[in-house]
Amino acid sequence: SGPTKSIQTAVEHLNANGIIAKLIPVSCAFHSSLIHKAEMYYKSFLDGVDFHKSLIPVWSNTTAGIYPKEIEKIKERLAEHIVKPVRFADQIKAMEEQGATVFIEVGAGNVLTGLVQDTIDKSHVAIHTDQKGQNGIKSLLSALAQYAATGRSLTFQSLFEDRQVVALNLDDPGQYQLKPTVWSL
Repeated sequence: SGPTKSIQTAVEHLNANGIIAKLIPVSCAFHSSLIHKAEMYYKSFLDGVDFHKSLIPVWSNTTAGIYPKEIEKIKERLAEHIVKPVRFADQIKAMEEQGATVFIEVGAGNVLTGLVQDTIDKSHVAIHTDQKGQNGIKSLLSALAQYAATGRSLTFQSLFEDRQVVALNLDDPGQYQLKPTVWSL
C-alpha cells in the first residue's frame, strides 16, 4: 500500500514485465506509514474497550501467526495492524500448515476469497458469504450449502431460533406457488 499514484505506477510496471498485479479497491492507505498517526489514536480507543481472552485461535495477517493471549498485547497488535504490511499469503499458508482446509470470507464482497483460492492447495475450499448484486440471505445460504458440500456437518437450528417459522411440506411444493396476480417486492 502507499500513495495511489505510486501504486498505480508499480502495478503498470509489474504488468508490463509479465507479473500479474491489480489494484484492490480500498478506502485508505492502510498497512502503510502514510497513516502512522492512526495507530496511536486506535490504540487509545482500544485501551477503553474491554477485551476477553479468545476462545479460539485468531490469526494476524501482519505476522502470519496467531494473536498473543495477553489482552494488552492483543490491543497492541490490533493497533499496529493499521500501519504494518499484510502478509496475507503467508498467513493462509501457515493456517493450512496448522490444518485449516476451509476458508470462509465473512463481510462485504469476495476479493479475499479469490486471493485465498490463489494461495491454497487445490483440494481445499474458499467460500464467500457475500456476492455483489445478490440478495444477502441467498448469498449466506449458498455459502452454507458450499460448506455442507465439503462433508462437514452444520447445525441449522440456530438459524431458526427466536423466529416464527413454518415447516414447508416439500412433498407438495406446488401448494406454495403464488397466484399470477400476486407481486413480490
